[in-house]
Amino acid sequence: MSDQMKESDEHESKQQERIKKLIKQWQTNGLELNDNKSMVDFVFVYDYAVQKTCTKDGDKQIFRLRDTQRITIMTLLTSDYKNTLTQVSTGEGKSLIVTGVAIAFALCRNEDKKNKKIDVITSNDVLARRDSTLSVADGGLRNLYEYFNVSVANNCSQWVDERTQAYNAAVVYGQLANFQRDYLLDKFYGHSIRGDRTMDLVVIDEVDCMLLDRGNNTLYLSHDIPGMEMLESLYVFIWEKIRSSSIGSDKFNMKESVKSAVLYDLYGAISKDDLESIHNPLKDQPSEKNALWDHLIETKVIDPQGRLLMEDKIETINFKPQLDPKIIFYLLNVSKRERNIRIPEHLMSFVDRHLDNWLDNAMQALELKRDEDYVVDQDRTDTSPDLHPQVIIIDQDTGMDQISSQWDGALHQFIQLKEGCKLTSQNLKSIFISNATYIQAYKKAAGVSGTLGSETERQFMHTKYKSLQFVIPTAFQKCFYLKPTQVFKSKDHWLHAIVKETQQIIQPEDQAKARSLVIFCQSIKDVNVIRRYLKNALGSKLNDNHIHCYTRDYEKFAFEGKSLEIGHVIVATNLAGRGTDIKISEELRENGGLHICLTFLPKNERIEEQAMGRSARNGAPGSGTFLLYEESPTGNKWDAGKWLSMKEERQWREKQRISRLQEDFRTMEHEQNFFDELSIYYTELKQELKNQKREDQAIKTICDSVLDIWALWLDQTEDHLKLTYSYHHDFLKHFRTGLGLPDNNMTDNSWMTPVRSVTLAKHLALQKSSLSEACEILKRVIDSRDSDLYPAAHYYFAFVLIQEDFKENRPKFIQILQNCETILSNDIDMHLSFYRKVALATADQTPSFCVVDAYKQQKDNIVKILEYFIGSARALIGSHYCSASNLKEAGKEEKKEKTFLKKAEIFLQNIRLEFVRFQKERKSKCKSEQKRIICPEQADKLFELLVEKKCITCRLNDTDTIPNRDAIIQQVANEHGIKKDLKDNLESVFGQNFTEKQVEKNLKKENLIPCTRKAFWEELRKEGALQAVKGGLCSQMNCVIVLDSECDVEPSSKLNSKKLSRENRIKIEDFQFGLDSFDHKNNCLNVLYNPIYDNMKDLLKQNKIMFSKRYVIERLGKEEYRRRKENFELNQIAQLNLNKLETVTLKFCDPLEKDDFTQANIISNSERDCVWKALIDQQIIDSNGELSSNYQKFSYPECPAYEQPVMRVIARIFVAEIVKRQWLRAAKDPKCLKAINLLPLKPYRDLLGDLMAAHVISGARVTEDATLIEKETKEIEDEDERECVRRFLKSRQAIYAPRMKKYEIFLDLIEMDIRKIPNTVNISTELHTFDLAAFNHVIDIKDGERSWKSYLGATFAGVVGVASIGVGIFLLQGKMLSFGFNKNVLLMGGASDILYAITTILTHSKFTWADYTRQRLRSVMGKTEPIEMIKTIYKLYDLSENADFRKAINLAIGLERWTRQNRDQINKGRATLLGRGVEKIVLVNHQTELHFHIQLHYLLQDFGSFILGKTKKLVTKNLTEIQKALTQFNELHGTKTSQHFIRGKLNKLISQWATEGQKWVCEIIDETTLKLNEIAGTGGIPLTQEMANKGIRLMEPIFNDYEVRMKLIRITVTCIREFLLGLENHANPEDPIAKNIDVEEFKRFPKKMMADIDSELGRQVEKILNILRQQIHQVTSDQISRLANVNSEMFTTLSHLM
Repeated sequence: MSDQMKESDEHESKQQERIKKLIKQWQTNGLELNDNKSMVDFVFVYDYAVQKTCTKDGDKQIFRLRDTQRITIMTLLTSDYKNTLTQVSTGEGKSLIVTGVAIAFALCRNEDKKNKKIDVITSNDVLARRDSTLSVADGGLRNLYEYFNVSVANNCSQWVDERTQAYNAAVVYGQLANFQRDYLLDKFYGHSIRGDRTMDLVVIDEVDCMLLDRGNNTLYLSHDIPGMEMLESLYVFIWEKIRSSSIGSDKFNMKESVKSAVLYDLYGAISKDDLESIHNPLKDQPSEKNALWDHLIETKVIDPQGRLLMEDKIETINFKPQLDPKIIFYLLNVSKRERNIRIPEHLMSFVDRHLDNWLDNAMQALELKRDEDYVVDQDRTDTSPDLHPQVIIIDQDTGMDQISSQWDGALHQFIQLKEGCKLTSQNLKSIFISNATYIQAYKKAAGVSGTLGSETERQFMHTKYKSLQFVIPTAFQKCFYLKPTQVFKSKDHWLHAIVKETQQIIQPEDQAKARSLVIFCQSIKDVNVIRRYLKNALGSKLNDNHIHCYTRDYEKFAFEGKSLEIGHVIVATNLAGRGTDIKISEELRENGGLHICLTFLPKNERIEEQAMGRSARNGAPGSGTFLLYEESPTGNKWDAGKWLSMKEERQWREKQRISRLQEDFRTMEHEQNFFDELSIYYTELKQELKNQKREDQAIKTICDSVLDIWALWLDQTEDHLKLTYSYHHDFLKHFRTGLGLPDNNMTDNSWMTPVRSVTLAKHLALQKSSLSEACEILKRVIDSRDSDLYPAAHYYFAFVLIQEDFKENRPKFIQILQNCETILSNDIDMHLSFYRKVALATADQTPSFCVVDAYKQQKDNIVKILEYFIGSARALIGSHYCSASNLKEAGKEEKKEKTFLKKAEIFLQNIRLEFVRFQKERKSKCKSEQKRIICPEQADKLFELLVEKKCITCRLNDTDTIPNRDAIIQQVANEHGIKKDLKDNLESVFGQNFTEKQVEKNLKKENLIPCTRKAFWEELRKEGALQAVKGGLCSQMNCVIVLDSECDVEPSSKLNSKKLSRENRIKIEDFQFGLDSFDHKNNCLNVLYNPIYDNMKDLLKQNKIMFSKRYVIERLGKEEYRRRKENFELNQIAQLNLNKLETVTLKFCDPLEKDDFTQANIISNSERDCVWKALIDQQIIDSNGELSSNYQKFSYPECPAYEQPVMRVIARIFVAEIVKRQWLRAAKDPKCLKAINLLPLKPYRDLLGDLMAAHVISGARVTEDATLIEKETKEIEDEDERECVRRFLKSRQAIYAPRMKKYEIFLDLIEMDIRKIPNTVNISTELHTFDLAAFNHVIDIKDGERSWKSYLGATFAGVVGVASIGVGIFLLQGKMLSFGFNKNVLLMGGASDILYAITTILTHSKFTWADYTRQRLRSVMGKTEPIEMIKTIYKLYDLSENADFRKAINLAIGLERWTRQNRDQINKGRATLLGRGVEKIVLVNHQTELHFHIQLHYLLQDFGSFILGKTKKLVTKNLTEIQKALTQFNELHGTKTSQHFIRGKLNKLISQWATEGQKWVCEIIDETTLKLNEIAGTGGIPLTQEMANKGIRLMEPIFNDYEVRMKLIRITVTCIREFLLGLENHANPEDPIAKNIDVEEFKRFPKKMMADIDSELGRQVEKILNILRQQIHQVTSDQISRLANVNSEMFTTLSHLM
C-alpha cells in the first residue's frame, strides 16, 4: 500500500513539474491553438487546475471538468469563424467555460507577437467583480487565473485611474456598457484609458441577451445640450392639460385639443375656424372665410399653418373696411397672449418634430403603472449623490433595475412629473456606439448562453454576426416534467389556482413528498399581490420564514450560498431567472426537486427556458407548469386551443421584432458612418484650436458647440437614416458643409447657441484684452428675441461694463442689472408655478414606501439659487430694500465693553455736559435691558433721521436707467384703473424726502384709486348696512386671529403684559360667520373683511382661534402687541344687513364712457359705437353709462372676440357695484361673500410694488455718497450707535459705491456660497443645471484699499523681522547664543515675520496681532520653515496660468481665508446634507454628537480637497520633467533595465512619501489632542452644544493653518526631486544597450511610468487623508463626543456614511 502511495506521489510530482513547464513555455512562447497537441495539453492542464483550485476541503469527490465543458472549450478555441456561439444548458458550468477560454486566448500571441488581450463581458458588475477579484472559496475564479500567471481585473470602478490600471491586465471583466464607455472616451476624447490594449478577443456570457435582446441598444456618453432644461415649461404645460382632461375622453380629440393649446402658446397659431370669432357670419360664408385666410397668408401675417409671423404687419391689414378693425383687434390680442411655454429659438424646430410624440407619451405615462413598468426608489447602486427617489425602469426580460437608462420621447420626464420626482433633461444621441457595432469591432468573439433562441433568432444571429453556432448536449439526462397549462378567464380564478398549486407542492397529502416551488411573476406588483393572497389563503399553514420575495437586484437572494429545503415558496420576477443558481437539498432532490410555476407567458422562448431552467439542474428531477390569465366575461377557464393561439401570437410578435431589429441595424450602420466622419472632424478641429493657442475653456466651449449641432442634426435626420446607403455615401462627401459645422479658423462665433456664446464671452471677459469681443457676443444675445431666457448674458454684460469706463457705463450698468433682476424674478414665478401645476395634477396612486417630494425640493433649490443672483444684482446697484426693522435687527448686537481710556473720556465729557450725560444714562438703561446697541424706539427715530438727512432715500428713477419709464408708468396706471396722471403725482411725491410709509400716505391723499376695500367697507358702515356684531365679544369690528400655540407664549416684558387666555376667545357658540350666521328674521349675516375662512369650523380646523383686537392689546400691552404683530392675522367682523345693503348707492367711479374701450384695445370709433349700442340694447348699461340693475353676460355675434375684453372693462369700472350685488345673493350662495376679494386690500402698496418691480421707483435705498454718510451720522452722539448705523448703511450700499476709486473685480464660483444656504439638500443636480446654463459665477468686488492700520502693522512686522535676522547674525558670529535658539527665535522667526508682512500687504489681508503672534510662536517652537514656504509660493506661482505674483500668494492662502468666514453658517447648511441619510439609519439620539462629527467631517473635507488639488497640480507640473528624465534614462539603459530600476525608484518614492505622510498625520493628531485636552470631558458628562462648538473652533486653526497644509506639499516636492536626482545619478549605462529594441514598448514605457506615478501618488494621498480622517474622528470621539463609547454602532455607521 505504501509503495502505491509513494508511486502515486511520484506521479503527482512529475505531473506538477510537467504542468509548470507547460505553463512557463506558454508564457514565454505563447500557446498555439492550431496545434492539436497543444490544445489537448491545455485542456488537460486546465482540468488539473480546476481540480486543485475548486476542490474544497471536506468534499467527497474531486471537482473536475465535465466532458461537456471540455467540448465547449475546445469548440470555442478551435473555431475559425470570427464569431462562435455555443448553447450550454443552465446549470452546466458556463463560468468555468468562460474562464478556460479567456485563459487560453490570453496565453496566445497576436500578429505583433504580443500576448492577446481578452475582454470578458458579463451581464452585470456584480458578476464581473466576483469572478475577477474573489477567490474560489468566496465564489470567484481568481485562483484559476493566478494558477496560469494570467493577470485579471475588472473595469467596474468609477475612477478613471483605477480603470486605466485595470486595462493593463491580460483579462478584463465588465459589463458591456463599461467597455463601450471607455472605448468612446479613448476614441473620441483621446483619454487613453485603454492604453495600447488591442481588440483581440471578447468572451460574452449570456450572448443571446447581448446580441438579440440588447443588440440594437446604444450607449451614449453624457453630453448635455444647453437649453434642453427649458423644455420643462412645455412638459408641465402638456402634463397639466392632459391630467385636467376628463377621464375616458376620446384620446384623439384630447391630443388635438392639447396640441392646439401648445401651438397657440408657442406661435400664436390660429385655425381657419378661429376666424369666426372675428366675425360670426363667416361661419355661414366659407368662401369669405377662405379669402380672409388666404389674404393673411399672402400678406405674411400668418404662415400656412396659421402661425403668427410678423406682429408689426398686423395694423397694416387691408382686407375689407368693415372687417379690418375686428381683424386687427383679434390678431393684436393673439400677439399679446399670455405665455406659459418658454422655448429658445434654436430648439423650436426640435419641438415641432417631437410634439406629436410627446403628446402620445404624456397619455402613455398616465397608463404606465408603478411597480409594473417602473419603480420609484432611491438609487441603490451608490453611483448617484442624490438620495431622492427616482423613476427606475425595470427590464421586463431580466427584472433588473436600469438605473442609468431613461425612456426617450419625454416619456421618462412625464412619469417623473407624475410621481413628483426630480425632473431630468431629455438626452439626445451624440457620442454613441451600439452594442452590435462594438462587439463587431473585435477580431474574434466567443459566446456562451443557456438559450440561443428560436430558429428565427438563430438565423438572424448567423446572418448578422456571421456566427457559427453549436448546441452542447447536457452532461446529465434532463429529468423535467411539464404539467398541462391552464389559462383562466378571471383574476380571482387565476389567484385561486396559484394557491391550489402551491398547496399541492409544499403541503401534499403525503407530507413525505413535500417540495418547494418558485412562482415567476410579470411585475413587482404581481409579486406583492400573489404573496398577500398566499398569506391570506394559507394563513398559519405557511410559515412566514418559508415565503420569500425576490424583486430587486440589490436584494440578496435568500438561498445564495445555501441549499433550498422543502416547504419554501419563492415569489419573484424574472430576476430569479437568468443567472440564478438555486441549489437544492438532498431531501428536496429525493422528493422530486424544485417546481416552477410561470404565471405569465414570457415574450420569447429563451426567457421561458431560462425560467424553467431553474429546475432539473445537474441531473436533479424537477417540474413546471403555466398558470396564465386572460380576461373574459364568460366561464372560468379557457380550453387548450387558447394556449396554442397565445404561443402562435408570441411567435408572430417575435418575428416582427426580428424584422424591426434588422431595420434598426441598417440605421445604426448609417449613424456609425456619420459618427466616424464627425470624429475625424472633431479631432482636427481640436488640434487646430490648440495650434491657435486658444485657452482650454475656449476650446471646450467651441467643441461642445459642435457636438450640440451634431446632436440636433442627427435627431433631425433620424427618419432619413433609413434611406439607401448610396444616399449616405454621397452625403458623406460633403459631410461638414451639409451639417453646418464651422471651419477651423473660427473667426465667427455667431453659429454657436446662446448659452455657449455666453460661456465663451464669460471666459473672454476675464481677459482684459478680450473685453470688446466679450461685449460684442453678449450684446448679440441680449438683442436677440430670446433675451429674456438668458439672465446670465445680462449679468455678465454688467461684469464687462464695470471693468470698462464705469462712470460712462454707470446708467447702462444699472439698467442691465435691473433687467437681469426682472428676468430672474420671472423665472422664480415660473418655477413656483411649475410646482403648483404639477402638485394639482399629481395622479392618485398608492403611496410609495418612500416619501416622494423631490420635485418640490428641486424647485426650492432652483429658487434659492435664483434668489442668490437677485441678491447679487441688488447688492451691486444698491437696490435692496432697507427699513427701520432692518436697523432694529442690526442693533441687536450686544454692546461691547468700553476700554478704560474710553470710559475716562466719557466720564470727563459727562462732567462738562450734564444733560447729555442724563440722556446717555437713559439710553444705556434701555440698551442694557434689551441687550442691544440700538433699542427699537431709538431705531425708528434714527431711521427717520437718516431719511431726513438723505442718507436713505425713496426716489423716482430717471430715464437714463429706465429709458421707457413713462410708458411703464402709464401701463401700471391702466392696470390699476387710475385715470389721473400717475407720472405727475409720482414726481410730486418723490420730489420730497419721504419714507415709504409717507409716500404711500401721500398717494392715498390724491385718491388715485377711488374704489378700495377699505372705502367700500367704510361706505357700507356709514350707511348702516354694516354694524358691529351684537352680543358678541367684538363690538368694535376689529379682531385678531392667532394660532392656538400663541396663547402659551410668555410675554418678553412681564410689566403690564400677560398671556392670552383661551377663555376670552370668541367662541363658536357665541359667534358664527358666513351662512351659519344667517338671521332669516332680520335678513342679515356676519361677514369678514378678509374672507379667507368660510366659517368658524374652518378656522378651528386650522387650529386657530379669534380674539377681539381690543382685548389682545389690553392683555399684551402696546409694546408686546407691536413686537408680536407679525404673528397675528388682523381682520374685521361685521353684521351685514341685506335689506339696508339693497338701498345703498355706491359712487366710487364715473360712468362708463366709450373711451374706456381703449383699455380693451378697441380703437376704431365706429366699433366703439357699435359695442356701446349693443350694451344698451342688452340692458347691461343705460344711456348714461351706468350699470343696469339686471345686467347679464355681454353677447356680440358681430365680433365674439370683443365679448370678454368688454366685460373685463365693465367689471373693472363697476367693481364696487358688482360686489354689492354679489353680497345680496349671499343668503342663497355663501360663496358670494368672497366677492369682496375683487376689491384690492392694499391697493397703494400693490401699486408701489408694481412700480418697484418695474424699477420705475426704488424703495428705501442707501445713498451712494459715502462722504454724506460719514458727515450726517456724526450727529449720532453714542459712538456704538453711530458705528452700528454706519455698518448698517455700508452693508446696504451699492457694492461699487464706496470703491469708485480703487477696487478689484472678479468672478467667483457660486457653489460654496449656495451650499451655505440653510436647507439646500441634494443641490448638486441643480448646480449642474446652472453650470450648463453658464450661470455659475458671481460678480465679486474686493476693495483695493486697506486701512493705514493694516499697512502700519504689516510694516512693523517686516521691520521686526529684519531686525531679528540682523540681531541673530550678530549673536551667531559672537557665539553668544546657541545655534538652535538663534535659528528658531531670531533667524527663522525674522524670516517668518517678513513673509507675513509681504503676504498681508500683497493680498490686501487684514493685519491682526493674533495672527502675527500665532505665527511667531510657531517659529519659536520650530514648527515653521519660511524658506520652504517661499519656495512653495514660487512653485505655485509657476503652476498658475497667469504669471501674477499676487495671484500666487492668493492661491497659497486664499482657501484659508475663505473657510474662516461664516464657519457656523457653513456647517449649519452642510449638516442638512446628511439629514436624510441620518433619518434612513434612524439615528434619532445623540444629535449633538452626530452634528459635531458632521461639522468635523466637512472641516476635514475642505482640508482634504485643498491637499488633493495642490498635489495634483504639483505632479501635473512636474510630469514634463519626469517624462524627459524617463525617456533619457530609457534611451541610455534600454527598456528592460529601465523598467526594473525605475520601478524600484518609484517604490522607494512612494514608500518614502508614505512614511513622511504618516509622520505628518501623527503631528496633526498630537496637536489636535493637545487642543482638545482643554475641553475634554469625562465619561459621565454628555456633550453639550457649547462644548461641540468650542471643539470645532479649536480645531479650525489647525486645519486652516498654512504651514500644516503646505508641509505635505513640500514632502511631495522633496520626494519627486529625489526621484529625479536618482535618475540623473545613473545617467551612464554600465552595460551596452541591446540593438533589438521593441519600438512600441520603448515609446509606451515613459507614458506608462508617468501614469503609474500619478496614480500611485494620488492613491497614497487619498489613503493618508483617509487615515487622518479616521484618526481625527476617533480622537475627537475619545476626547469630546464619546460617540464611539455611548453608541459604537452609530459611530461605525456614521464613519461609513462620511
